[in-house]
Amino acid sequence: MTVIAIVLSVVLIGAAVTDGQERIAGGTDTSVQYHPFAAAILYGGRLFGNGAVLGRLFVLTSASALHVTETVGYTVTVGVSNYLHTQRRFEVVRIYRHPEWIGWDDNLAVLATVTIEFSNHIQPIPIASYSPDDIMLTFVSFGMNNAGTSVQLQQAAFRALSGSLCYNYVGQGPAAGPINTGRGYCVVTNDIVQKGFFADDSGAAGVANSQLYAIFAFTASGGGVQDVGIAMRVPKYKGWIDDTLRRILNS
Repeated sequence: MTVIAIVLSVVLIGAAVTDGQERIAGGTDTSVQYHPFAAAILYGGRLFGNGAVLGRLFVLTSASALHVTETVGYTVTVGVSNYLHTQRRFEVVRIYRHPEWIGWDDNLAVLATVTIEFSNHIQPIPIASYSPDDIMLTFVSFGMNNAGTSVQLQQAAFRALSGSLCYNYVGQGPAAGPINTGRGYCVVTNDIVQKGFFADDSGAAGVANSQLYAIFAFTASGGGVQDVGIAMRVPKYKGWIDDTLRRILNS
């Protein structure tokens, strides 16, 4: 078993108990008409996570959304609000995980895909040029309920915090790693509607003003409305992302 596989097995122990739960908890149905960058990441046809289209050959997601370490078997679905309503899936040809990711920090990955054809419902999203320490973001995620009857694209507004404000929520455990480096957010409810994340929300894009600010990675414990989400601050990784996109184009 590879090091990545070992770490994933540890990280996903808590996440496994959330499988089949409603995602995003407290979210509302939305459409790719409003979020044309939204991508569902599938493995063997099963939803594993989410991502954001960055270009015709690129989808950004979290490393922890990719439970299976091998590339073969992964596809992405874009341009639909219900990923079961289409058989058009784009093959993932290579996975580029952040080189320093081992389970918590630097929890990002770029998927190199076959060519994605853009349309009114399929468009890339630009990365924000600045990463504020405190911002309201809308997170967008595909999900399925217990009955398996709803896989509608959902959205929910969260407050994304960093630094000392975040430690009030996560303390100093392993989940605080991305906060310690300054490259992660705590993602918390900021209104009376209780909201939260589950395992299959991993890779969900956090957006504001039609720009990408964050990628949800994992929860501090088991997930749900009582838990705190941890997201990567995407602008902090723009150098690595740009280098990775160039590698893909030159390969």
